[in-house]
Amino acid sequence: MSSATIQSHPAGHLRWAMPVLLASSPAMALLYTAVSPVLPELADYLGGDPGQAALMAQLVMMVPSIGLMVGGPLTGWLVDRLGARFLLIACAGIYALTGSAGLYIDSAWSLLLTRFFLGMAAAGLGTSTLVLIGESFDAQARNRIVGYQSACGALMGLLSMLLAGYLGQLAGWRLPFSFYLLGVPLLVLSVLAIPKRGPAPVAVDYKVREKGSIRSLIPLYLGFIPLFAAVFTSSTQTSFLLADSGVSKPTILALVLAMSALANTLGATVYGSLRSRLGSRRVFFLGLIALSIGHVVLGLSSGAWVAGLGCALTGLGAGILTPHLVNLVLDRASESQRGRAVGVMYSALFFGSFLNPLLMAPLAALFGRHTAVLGIGILLTIVALLILLRRERPDQSSTAAAELPSSSG
Repeated sequence: MSSATIQSHPAGHLRWAMPVLLASSPAMALLYTAVSPVLPELADYLGGDPGQAALMAQLVMMVPSIGLMVGGPLTGWLVDRLGARFLLIACAGIYALTGSAGLYIDSAWSLLLTRFFLGMAAAGLGTSTLVLIGESFDAQARNRIVGYQSACGALMGLLSMLLAGYLGQLAGWRLPFSFYLLGVPLLVLSVLAIPKRGPAPVAVDYKVREKGSIRSLIPLYLGFIPLFAAVFTSSTQTSFLLADSGVSKPTILALVLAMSALANTLGATVYGSLRSRLGSRRVFFLGLIALSIGHVVLGLSSGAWVAGLGCALTGLGAGILTPHLVNLVLDRASESQRGRAVGVMYSALFFGSFLNPLLMAPLAALFGRHTAVLGIGILLTIVALLILLRRERPDQSSTAAAELPSSSG
């Protein structure tokens, strides 16, 4: 798409589309938060062998991640050929249909299948909205919008988890699945508010080693995987850390995890302002050092208050880093390959989150959970200091810096 085509749709033209552009992160948050409080009730409903029923209920949480990893490259390929508006409308409808299936589906395997397609639809929502943001706004506005998008996702995660727990206690495990009907107003707004673009995107040879090609971004994606695995430590490990410290009350656990969500919202909200003032490399360092210190505090924690401080720091770091990683891809990807670049990015990010418990389990068994988390924090601190001390390249004032060590060549 040419620059003239991009400028033909100024930001004011998308004013009414802003709720749509901000909706993809909340939609992804709902994949996990809407049903996590009712998993025990779902397992009871499935019946049969308690262990197998519990496993099936947990798979309801895991399968959307697989859909996201598979759907990222696929929806990226589709958006480059069919256009972001078409994919957004289609995925909003699929999201509502497959997400709300828990309201009426009884078969466990059918529910898992719908959850897989729900993850793919969420990948399509994320890819299409980011492509629309990338082609409609300049870099400074894009930084702020992507930060607000991440903030909305963190806030939705916190509020929906609290509301889902209440609704599940009030009316059973099915009712929280109604949250996914958010796709219906999203579909309507997409049809009415997203302007139709110019000619359909042309076919692209993705094997070409041009600036901004998918192959040129592979080192960046490889850096995303371990970084996002670390981002998810507070979500997956805090309950076990508190249990090891003798803290087991669900209300206390909820308050500690809420600290992470609130700080995540704050970090994502101020990200755009921070990047415009500090620049790309320094804001990346700020997010990474907050994440690393949070891990150190969690690793040294022996009670709920210290763990809450650790969660707040990791949440703040994640809130800054998540929109920053997204903007790195939007900054570097060529316009003709932006959709596929964003799609592969989602696969890398969620593959990292998927790896977190798989990597932490053997580390915790070998060294103890607190020591494992502390070690990750120390490693992240070393990486952050190396990034800070690295000499800045001359072209970093105009383009995103190659902050991740694996992307520096």
